[in-house]
Amino acid sequence: MSNNSARGYFILTLKSLGYKEEEIEKILDELHLQFDTITEYEAEQYYYSGAWKK
Repeated sequence: MSNNSARGYFILTLKSLGYKEEEIEKILDELHLQFDTITEYEAEQYYYSGAWKK
């Protein structure tokens, strides 16, 4: 999956949850930063670890 397709899924999800365009843009800015600074492996390990639930 490419970063852009992941962004597309993310945007669709946020719109379905009722987020406003300004909120989505702010979140996408942060997502872009994460794509630039965190490897795919690190992100996957973070997801699997469950640390995001704490």
